[in-house]
Amino acid sequence: MMKKRIAWILALLLTAGAVFGCTPADPESRNESDQSGTKSSIEENTKEETEAPTEAPTEEPTEEPFGKDMDLRGIVVDYMKRMASVEWTASTLIDYSSNSKSLVYKPGQKYLGMVYNNNATGLEKFLSILDENAVSTETNTSWNESPGNSCATSIRHAYQQVSADVEYGYSFDMLPFYENTGIIAIGNIDWSQYNGTNTLTTVFAVNDRDDLLEAYALMKPGDSLVRYIDTGGHAQMITKDPFIVRTKEGKIDPENSYLYISEQNNLLNNTREYPSSWKWDYPVSFATAQNGSYLPVTIEALVTGVTKKPEFETSSVPTAEDLAGGTIKGNVKCNYCMNEVKIEVLKDGEPVISYVTYPYARSFGLKTIRNEIGLKELEAGSYTFVVTAAIGFGTEKLMEIAFTK
Repeated sequence: MMKKRIAWILALLLTAGAVFGCTPADPESRNESDQSGTKSSIEENTKEETEAPTEAPTEEPTEEPFGKDMDLRGIVVDYMKRMASVEWTASTLIDYSSNSKSLVYKPGQKYLGMVYNNNATGLEKFLSILDENAVSTETNTSWNESPGNSCATSIRHAYQQVSADVEYGYSFDMLPFYENTGIIAIGNIDWSQYNGTNTLTTVFAVNDRDDLLEAYALMKPGDSLVRYIDTGGHAQMITKDPFIVRTKEGKIDPENSYLYISEQNNLLNNTREYPSSWKWDYPVSFATAQNGSYLPVTIEALVTGVTKKPEFETSSVPTAEDLAGGTIKGNVKCNYCMNEVKIEVLKDGEPVISYVTYPYARSFGLKTIRNEIGLKELEAGSYTFVVTAAIGFGTEKLMEIAFTK
């Protein structure tokens, strides 16, 4: 197995800057081949040293924490905004009215923002089904299979652009009560009484109203509001700094202080020029958020301003003989979720085969798509097999193997 740190091509993204009763769907550098291993050549110094060094050895420079000079909040909000603002036209009827009455996407109608459904995909997969005129080419409109996402899963994809630690399903487990989700609490809020069923009768019941308001005041773009009540929940992202009004006594005025939320919602608003299930920078008073039993959460990368340095691994890399015989194998891994994995076969530097898949996972096996590539159909000649993977911080070439058929 070969392991190395990614060489980044960073393109940092600049960003600007409710419906509270939604119930979402029920649970949501370069490697060559490892065929010869990695070689290292070390020459021994056999010269007898008779004098002490004239200068003290210099220390290795300390590596800067990854993400320190990046706008991590901006990257999160920008990804969310691109999911919310993609313009597309339906080519076939998408009828999810059995899940939510308004969720009917009509052929020939232009829409704004990704489809709301239970498939939990990111922006890249949704864009892949649009043709050059942004018309959907998707024929499978299944609630669970057609590209789209929901409230909490859209936020998860945005967080995974900058965090290697975020992993949860739906709003049910987008709470700091659960371990290993990457979600942490904001403010001086006591979560000790939460039992996984109802944020209103547990967390809200044991916390002071002013402590909750002060926690809202700490929120910044990229943070989230979340609630879960018995059988349903909802999550929203903060995309602008809050507007805060205080009384003469220094207490927050909840009726006149505002949070600005953006969300993917299961209510399709057909009164807009382009119907949409999304809202953006929507003002919500602190009182409304509190009355809706929403709690403020975030992720560690947004609090600290640094994150883990991305690392990729490859294993079971195919040999030139494997590829010449039409066999594709190999595994790619990353400590971040991979948005895309691209496989190309080049001839004279130009692609003769190009295939992109969207794993939204930290590992991917190439053999799962071997039948999609068509190596056996290649004509005789010299080729190069290339595999790249993309995460939120950029794209890295993981395999580049020359073979002759």
